[in-house]
Amino acid sequence: MSSSNGELSDPLPAGPNRDPTSDDPTARVRFGVALEPLLTVLWIVVDLVKVILLGVPLVGREIYSMFVPRREKDVRGRVVLVTGGGNGLGRAMAQLLAARGCHLVLVDIDLDAAERTAAEIKQQYGVAARAYRVDVSRYDECRELAERVERDGAGPVDILINNAGLMFFAFVNDPDIERANTVMDVNLKSHVWVSSFGLRTPRPFRSGASTRERVKSSEALEDHPIFVEHGAEAASNIDR
Repeated sequence: MSSSNGELSDPLPAGPNRDPTSDDPTARVRFGVALEPLLTVLWIVVDLVKVILLGVPLVGREIYSMFVPRREKDVRGRVVLVTGGGNGLGRAMAQLLAARGCHLVLVDIDLDAAERTAAEIKQQYGVAARAYRVDVSRYDECRELAERVERDGAGPVDILINNAGLMFFAFVNDPDIERANTVMDVNLKSHVWVSSFGLRTPRPFRSGASTRERVKSSEALEDHPIFVEHGAEAASNIDR
């Protein structure tokens, strides 16, 4: 307030509704310092509650599975199509499925390997197995595969495993456009092409629907400078 001679009068004394720290910067600092530990404890408590709420269902499910074993689905007599089924992981999965009584349709760009695996499966497990040479990155070849499987009486497909894939080593600052396109065509687009034709006329599965699986990679969750293309397509194949 101003006096009659133009000079500022003394500030009003603090009242019962007046914050005593509002005009004291030092008091405000002391108040903030005193409040900080309380806020830290509060946030820790909130985080602990969140962890408990999120963790209880997971722990409960694990405890339940320890005492109540999961009943495996009976896949005997089902037709399984495995891309990249002639070698490596695809071959191993085909053998495991054959051991459980599945009939196999092995798709691979290496026909000799696919035929060897099919012959071994038929001889060892006594199930039906056919081999087809297909470049799964090509839409027209995947469409032709569906027609050949139906014509040969090997289908319809009950379970589809998109296993075929490529991996190249390349640094992020040295991209190879042609190679990157090849990786995307085989590791990503082929899943769309094969899925659209491989399960076109599904035979009713015991659960009421056919099954489609994609082989995923940990590169989808980890950033590696030499697996740029592979990491990108792997991330796109994660189920949301």
